[in-house]
Amino acid sequence: MIEGAEQLDILYPVFAMVALTYLVWLRLFSVRIPLILSGKVRVKYYVAREGDPPPARERQPTHHLANLFELPVLFYVLVGLALITGAADPVAVTMAWVFVVARAAHALVHLSYNKPNHRFVPYLLSSAVLLAMWLRFFGFVLARS
Repeated sequence: MIEGAEQLDILYPVFAMVALTYLVWLRLFSVRIPLILSGKVRVKYYVAREGDPPPARERQPTHHLANLFELPVLFYVLVGLALITGAADPVAVTMAWVFVVARAAHALVHLSYNKPNHRFVPYLLSSAVLLAMWLRFFGFVLARS
């Protein structure tokens, strides 16, 4: 079991993931607000999602921001549990960084040229790493029960 400050190393990937989430949020509003102000998208659309949808350049960051509250939630929970139980070892930290880098690559593709086949690779990698992190954590808990 890792003690003290070394345990906190796992928080750096969390900070990076939070930064990524806010960058996507900023991207969304840097696109959405000018569309609303120009009248190309009516504010009323956001009340009930009825009427003409916004253009793709607005929908991409909207969908991606929502995506950052799907699997990454399991990442945040796992990091919290790893800290509480002392499972935040260097391997867990490395896996956390791989998860975050893969999510950043996924965001980069999704918010730029948006080829589903290209963004699937980092998405699959991040999902597989997160699953491996959970399985490893489960093993850690079993070994200590």
